[in-house]
Parts: sequence; C-alpha cells; structure tokens
Amino acid sequence: MDNNSPARIPSGEGYLIVQVSTAGGAIPLPGAIVTVRDYDPENGGDVGNVISSMVTDRSGKTPILALPAPARALSQSPGSAVLPYALYSIDVQTDRYYENYYANVPIFDGIVAVQPAVLQALPDNEYTDNNANQFPTQDFINRVAPYTDKI
Repeated sequence: MDNNSPARIPSGEGYLIVQVSTAGGAIPLPGAIVTVRDYDPENGGDVGNVISSMVTDRSGKTPILALPAPARALSQSPGSAVLPYALYSIDVQTDRYYENYYANVPIFDGIVAVQPAVLQALPDNEYTDNNANQFPTQDFINRVAPYTDKI
C-alpha cells in the first residue's frame, strides 16, 4: 500500500427494525412508511441519500434492514478518529398522524437496533376524508394562515 492511498476503514453490517405505534406505544401502526437515509451531518442530516423505504406490517414493525457499519473492532480502539458506529436518519409517516423524524440513529456492527417511533394522532377536525386522501379543513387553514405565506 502506498502512502497516498486513503486508509481503509474495516466494514461490518448492523441491522435496524423500526417499531411504529401510537397511544404511548400501546397500539401498533401497520402501513406506516419508514424511510431510512444515510446521515449527513454537514447538511443537518436532512438530505442524506435514501437507503430504503419500507412499510410496517400488522404489528407495526418494519422488516429487518441490513446497513453498513464500521467493524466492531473499532470500538476497542480508544481515541480512534473513526466512530465505532454508523449514523442514519429515519422519517416515519402515515395517514392521520404527525410525521416523526429521527436523526443520529446509531447502527453498530453485528447488532440489531430497534428504533421505537411513537406517533401522535392529528386532531379529528384537522383533516377531512375525501376518497382516502386527506385535505385540511377550512377552519384549520384559517387558523394557520396568519403564520405562513404558503396558504
């Protein structure tokens, strides 16, 4: 290896399951869309590349997702400049609930991480149902209009 080559970071693989629920974690939310992105701290983590988009099953869980992570041996090297885990961001959304965003989710080599995502329901009067699409009610638009120029 010549001195001009970048040092290779030993790589491994970690795993992620996202558990989506409501009511303080008591009720699973099937059909939620979970998007996992690589975390880009230079951009606040918001604009990382999409790695996977999954839908939760009837128990509110995503399938197990394998993700690249630095080798676990790095965690045994105090003072290493390389973090012994990889960082990811997660968006969770479903109809009639506020969207949740999780940044800096650590994934360690050989470990299954379970990220709980407890969603809050939107107030019933915030949306009307029209052919399974959600539209803001006029009352809601009138209340938020003074705070935004987008409406």
